[in-house]
This record gives sequence, C-alpha cells and structure tokens, in this order.
Amino acid sequence: MTDPRKLYPKEILEHSKDPHHQGKLADATHAHRLSNPLCGDRVTIAVRVVDDQIVEAAFEARGCALCVASASMLTDWVKGRTPSEVELIQASVCQAVDPEGPDVEAPVQVWTALRAFPARKRCATLPWEALAAALANQD
Repeated sequence: MTDPRKLYPKEILEHSKDPHHQGKLADATHAHRLSNPLCGDRVTIAVRVVDDQIVEAAFEARGCALCVASASMLTDWVKGRTPSEVELIQASVCQAVDPEGPDVEAPVQVWTALRAFPARKRCATLPWEALAAALANQD
C-alpha cells in the first residue's frame, strides 16, 4: 500500500496552507468556474490578459488541499505568460500526474507525487481545466 503522506510534498502543503493570489480578480478579462462532483472541489480561475499576455491571475476555491495548492501554483506560474505558453504548462501538469506519464521537470515535478494516487489527479488538474476554459471563452 502506498504511504498517503507522500501525497503531500512540502511545496503542496505550503501552497494549500498559505495560497497565493486567492480571491476575486475585479478586472478579469477571462474567468471560468468548474466543479468536480466526485469529491466536491469547486474552483474559479480568473485572469487579466493584455496584449496576449496574462498580467494578473487569481482564484477562488472550495476544495481539498491538492486543488487549492494547484490553483495557487497556477496563479504564480501563468503570470507573464501567453495563453500558448500556458497550454504547455497545463500539458506538463497533466503528464506529471499521469501514472504512465513521462519524466517532467520543475516546477511541475512536484505533482508526480499524485502518480501513486490516480483517483486524486483531477484535484490537481481541475484549476488548469478551468483556466483553459476561461482562455477559450472571454467571459
């Protein structure tokens, strides 16, 4: 049996206890809310895009530590990036949590801890799915 303590590396715990950029983003150009009915996670990702660059990002979440940590990291990682660059990061996160996924590099490498817990991988990917939906449709 896999040790459940390995599910929460230090960086994930830090982001879940002290999340970055949590709250409403009043001047968002794109936002989307998603839920995972299987576990109850709910997350809204909001970004402000100017000249094809994400200049601000924030989230609101009601969910497990993994979902909150993922949303917090997302808001750190996407600032200053283009939507195309964000797609690549999202793909890396999805590869990181996939038990059959290839090796990935930092910073997404922290999510490889979820490979031993496949039922929890959507906790980490839900914020990224919300961001992709937000960027696909201007709200």
